[in-house]
Amino acid sequence: LLVMGAGWRASVWQNFAVKPLLAEGYRIFTFDNRGTPPSDTPPGPYSIEMFADDTIGLMEALKLSDCRLWGLSVGGLVCQEVTRRRPDLVKGAICHAGFGRTSAFGKLSAQAMIDLMATGVTVPESLALLFGLKDSLRPRALHDDRAVEEALDFLRSMRTSWDQGLAWQLAATVQWAKRDHDEELSTIRRPVLVLAAENDASFPPS
Repeated sequence: LLVMGAGWRASVWQNFAVKPLLAEGYRIFTFDNRGTPPSDTPPGPYSIEMFADDTIGLMEALKLSDCRLWGLSVGGLVCQEVTRRRPDLVKGAICHAGFGRTSAFGKLSAQAMIDLMATGVTVPESLALLFGLKDSLRPRALHDDRAVEEALDFLRSMRTSWDQGLAWQLAATVQWAKRDHDEELSTIRRPVLVLAAENDASFPPS
């Protein structure tokens, strides 16, 4: 079961995960989180715990057990919470560029996006892409036009519109980051692989 991050479509998994996993014989399930079209956007506020409830509900509806979870960015936080709360459903988890807590920079970045959307101004795609590039490239790669264009093509395939659903998703991340989750980690009873992206300012390797 693949769990995507805030504001990203589940179809992004097709870019790098679904084909090799199918080749290894896995059954793959993906879904769009609440607040990400075409899923509904029920009234907020949202929380990581709420996204975990949604994921658990889907697993139960699909009768999944002994399941491997893979979460990207905020999806990693969701997988962490699902694995901690419902080890009976989980064989193991990958928390990819999202685990434990968000950096101070990540909290500020998310809050800036929330505040911008709250003004009612339509966020231009160019600004959305600038936010994405900070986590996609090494600083020196910003001088490499080919690397920037490749990153932009990928980012354009990922992002949904900047709307209220995304604002509630980001707010859930900010609220999660305000709490210390270290003690919770010691209660996880399933193997978890944590993958950190070298240039991820929101969930840095440290």
